[in-house]
Amino acid sequence: MLESSASLLCLSSSTVESKFKNLVDTGYTKDEVKHITIEMPTIYELSEENIKDRIQYYDSIGLHSIMLKHPKHFMQSTRLTYARHMYFESIGVKIDENNFMKLFCSDKNFVKQYGVDKETLLEKYDYDEYKESKKTIKK
Repeated sequence: MLESSASLLCLSSSTVESKFKNLVDTGYTKDEVKHITIEMPTIYELSEENIKDRIQYYDSIGLHSIMLKHPKHFMQSTRLTYARHMYFESIGVKIDENNFMKLFCSDKNFVKQYGVDKETLLEKYDYDEYKESKKTIKK
């Protein structure tokens, strides 16, 4: 674990325990969280709010299980994942468990394949606006 991120040494055991519990509270079993931890220990470098936000977004688009199958993709920002997901919706491509890898290709390959860059997507599909609209709907 430390090979992938030496900064994990700076985390207190209570911080790690809290983040582990937070992951369990989002719907993963303890064994699943252990698997995620082994595959991507850097998840503990993210804030609990950031982790919860990412998981909630993946849940909202029906991709809860991708974290278990491909935990390293979880490091991509929710903003970029949202923007790419919305882009695919706008061109009539439904993202599901069979083709979700389209969301996670490198920026260079994304531009090459789809002709649109990260900055354009982030500008056009604003995740913060999306989150605000979700809050307004809940009220």
